Amino acid sequence: MKIFDTDRSTFKHLNSIVKHEKETLEDECLHVGTDALTWLNRALIYNQIFLSLLLEDYKQAADEESLQKLPEDLTKHFDSAYELSLKKYHGWVVRKIFGCCLMAVPSRTNLLEHLGYLNLNLPLIELRQVIIESIDNYLKHLQSNTEAVSILLMAHGFQP
Repeated sequence: MKIFDTDRSTFKHLNSIVKHEKETLEDECLHVGTDALTWLNRALIYNQIFLSLLLEDYKQAADEESLQKLPEDLTKHFDSAYELSLKKYHGWVVRKIFGCCLMAVPSRTNLLEHLGYLNLNLPLIELRQVIIESIDNYLKHLQSNTEAVSILLMAHGFQP
């Protein structure tokens, strides 16, 4: 936000911030805007992978019985998303902290409740369809955005 506030007309778009930092800062300098964008994109990719894994559970559950058997513990999905996205950028200490954070992972029911799905009061099989449609739609938009940011970063020589 600081960069944007210095010249709102020049820095109206992310591309202009990334381009400005690439052109005006030495490679060894901290590119604050680009660094923030990079980490935001990585976090969004983490969420994208987690939600894809969650969505796959619901797509595979074909009937009410299999829906009721879905595990409440989502630790495996959070951990898999971390392994596939953020872990390679973190050192030993942050990896250990993430491991501790896994102890606070919400249950499947708790997550669905906080996302508002359980407030719909639908039969389980209808709820499954609502979850699949909404997460699938969200993921399409999220993926197009993370891809666009990754392309922007690479176009200016930054590692996404």
